[in-house]
Amino acid sequence: MTRTYGYKGRDYVLELFRKGVFENRIMAAAHLIQGSSDGRFRITYCTRPENLSKEDINRVGYDWMDYEEAAKLYNPEILKEGWNTLENGEEIYFVKTPALVLWKADGVSPKCL
Repeated sequence: MTRTYGYKGRDYVLELFRKGVFENRIMAAAHLIQGSSDGRFRITYCTRPENLSKEDINRVGYDWMDYEEAAKLYNPEILKEGWNTLENGEEIYFVKTPALVLWKADGVSPKCL
């Protein structure tokens, strides 16, 4: 389902659901909605291209970056939890274990739910 429909937003998935695309697989629809930023922010998935290609990542609606490049730029060994400003001036919000909680951003201050 992910490779076929991707993480392209709540409205898109609900329309597919109404058309019967998911048959009795309501959890597949829920997963596609939950995996989408719904256009609120950009998701970049970092892989080694021999493991999962840029094309595979882009096809589901995410941006892609080479893992080795990302690990140098966004080194998790030196980033602190929360807001970080990189040497190039980019501001990022770092979460060491994002899969453990749900996150919500109120204004510019992400909070754990």
